[in-house]
Amino acid sequence: LVSEPLRVELHFEINMPILEAHGFFRNYCDIAPGMMRQACHQAITRLPLSRGDVLFSAGEVPPVPRMYFLYAGKLKYENPAHGSKTVHKGEWACEAVLWTQWMHYGLCRTKTECTLVVLEATNFQNIALQHQAQINYARIYGKAFVQHLNSLDEHQFTDLEDPEMDIEWMAWRAHPDKKNARRRSSNIRVTGFFKTVLRTTELRGSTRSRLTEGSSARDSLEKTPRSRDSMDFQGRRGSMTYGHESDGQNL
Repeated sequence: LVSEPLRVELHFEINMPILEAHGFFRNYCDIAPGMMRQACHQAITRLPLSRGDVLFSAGEVPPVPRMYFLYAGKLKYENPAHGSKTVHKGEWACEAVLWTQWMHYGLCRTKTECTLVVLEATNFQNIALQHQAQINYARIYGKAFVQHLNSLDEHQFTDLEDPEMDIEWMAWRAHPDKKNARRRSSNIRVTGFFKTVLRTTELRGSTRSRLTEGSSARDSLEKTPRSRDSMDFQGRRGSMTYGHESDGQNL
């Protein structure tokens, strides 16, 4: 019989090395190790897939929002605007579900037999909200993530990592102790979107709609009132708004 605390540690040791490929989770583990232990224990599952299986399709709104990390095998992602891309071990998809209600913008299917590490967005949010002392890190990072989405036209959206977003820089910028923040490279560059003044833009397209706020977990993440420099992510369904954060004013 394995005790619950031991199971928590086992799941942390198994799952955290996979999440650490992503700068946000790598630094969140330093800031709130107890929270990330619970996330690795309660919010992560494994998903085995056969060759040719469809993971998600363009235009699909996931009924259960999930972020995916590829643990083994290869995926093929097809996006009308970005073309076709092979997803390799250590890469991820659908991070946006953590920060906003999301509709998939491409088709993702397996090229080989695959194993995915699945992060359940709602479970992760609820666990994060139980650790209020460190929640501001997620708020600042999530605010920057949604601001980047707002800077794009709809045809530029992707379910994969957007290299113009510079996630490593965003995670470092949100860290309360930047001197000790862990990052893949010591050369933090401000690229793409961050070379311009952060601004809110309305998504274009005939299917554009004004969106309502997400789940109660997401609502709690934005518990500060909105100000004139807060922003909306506007897509076909769902929204996440982040109010003005005192620690994130200069994002």
